[in-house]
Amino acid sequence: MKCLLAIAGIFIGDEKIKQYIEKEKEEGKREEILNGTVLLTKHHNRGAVFNWKQENPQGVLITSCIAFGGVLTLLGQSFVKDSHRIYKLGLSVITGGALSNLYDRIKRGYVVDYFIIQKKPWNRVIFNLSDWCIFIGGALTMLGSLMKKEK
Repeated sequence: MKCLLAIAGIFIGDEKIKQYIEKEKEEGKREEILNGTVLLTKHHNRGAVFNWKQENPQGVLITSCIAFGGVLTLLGQSFVKDSHRIYKLGLSVITGGALSNLYDRIKRGYVVDYFIIQKKPWNRVIFNLSDWCIFIGGALTMLGSLMKKEK
């Protein structure tokens, strides 16, 4: 149940932020937040990570669907195998982020990105909450796969 709540929370939270960004922000304009350490902006990413393959959005959508199916499969297997809770949490966090970005690709034809960290080398990367969750979820999944199941 906690895993479903994590997935839903990430999906709903990121979708609310994306709706706000789409409605209230002008593409390319930047606003400093968090004492200037982060910029809030609106960017339409039609490609994969770092706009990779943006000239082939249909291919990116198909690849995203396949990757999402793979993550869902791993998540399902983690319950059957009774994996470590950190591993399950990591996969749940990845699933929430991946679902939100996949929903964007299907609904809008692009993913709405909106954060830039104002510190080199990160200041060239525009991302969203889902991207961050996929990154953190990956780290948790790796950590959880190294841990033994608690009895």
